[in-house]
Amino acid sequence: MKLYRDMRVNEKGLPELGYTSSTLGVRICGCTVDESYRRPDILVNEHGFVEPLTGGLSITPPEITKNISDMSADRINRGKTLLWMIDVSVLSKYGLKFRQDPDKVYHGFIEPIEIIVPFDYNKNIQSTQCEWEVCHELQSE
Repeated sequence: MKLYRDMRVNEKGLPELGYTSSTLGVRICGCTVDESYRRPDILVNEHGFVEPLTGGLSITPPEITKNISDMSADRINRGKTLLWMIDVSVLSKYGLKFRQDPDKVYHGFIEPIEIIVPFDYNKNIQSTQCEWEVCHELQSE
């Protein structure tokens, strides 16, 4: 099963690392973004850890042509980002898993398998950088 995310490309032809909606990384208040950031990707619990079932890196689940958000499609069509895909089967070796967003059919998360330190979770997400492949289905010509 393939998961999708639109992201900018770096000078090596890989997804660009960072903490925005168009880079590979997670926004965690007090860790990767300032405490005042209003829309983190995942919350830190009262003990300072992140855990499953609380969010994560946003992705588009399978059936990309039906599920892609307007914002992502617009960025791809304008040439701002590329559409990338990753096979769900590689996630476990990075301590990660896919979870379908229960509230949105067109959205999902790559989240930690278990409770983990926020910096380690972000490191695990960014370690998948070489696993992502460009998907040519929705790319602008």
